[in-house]
Amino acid sequence: KFSMLFFRVTAQYKMSNALTLQPGIEVKRDASSGQRIEGSPEITDYAFFASAEIKPAAWVNIRPGARFSKSSVYDAPPVIPSIHTKFTLSKDFDLRLSYARGFRAPALRELYFYFFDASHSIKGNPNLKAAYSHSANASLSWQLPGLKAWQYTMTLSGFYNDFTDLIDIGYDAADPVVSTYINVNKFRTTGGMLEHQLNWKALEAGIG
Repeated sequence: KFSMLFFRVTAQYKMSNALTLQPGIEVKRDASSGQRIEGSPEITDYAFFASAEIKPAAWVNIRPGARFSKSSVYDAPPVIPSIHTKFTLSKDFDLRLSYARGFRAPALRELYFYFFDASHSIKGNPNLKAAYSHSANASLSWQLPGLKAWQYTMTLSGFYNDFTDLIDIGYDAADPVVSTYINVNKFRTTGGMLEHQLNWKALEAGIG
């Protein structure tokens, strides 16, 4: 049996046309028990978060954010920051840049869930570490000007993710036929995409 209690409250303050603030608090409690669970574990997380929307000029939109977390089991970073920006370079060009720090504690099923029958051999790993990451994204959009009934947009985007202790499924070193959860010490992904989108009345077509 898995149970979760989740509570979140947020507020929004419009300080001016150039600045909006949104603070909030969050509490989450996970608990589990049963014949396939080792013990009766519980994890409680507390968080305070705040974000803002800043418009210093008509062509700039900045959205910074920060999250302060406390876990009953894992040591979260003192602050988890993020920032998203949009620059309207011209009537036809938009540039978006973003960065976020990531943190994920293992779920209870990854830590304490044991499931063995004729078709499954899954064992939780109570020694799992929390996962950390850095993520960056960028995109440049261009809309073909001078079209009336048609609308054509081309977007070039890219991403980069760097994980430490990524949580994944692997095999138990002591018994290769048993699946378990492991930490991947270093894991990186990077990529890009070129997308084309064409709109005409109620018709939309895209290729990437």
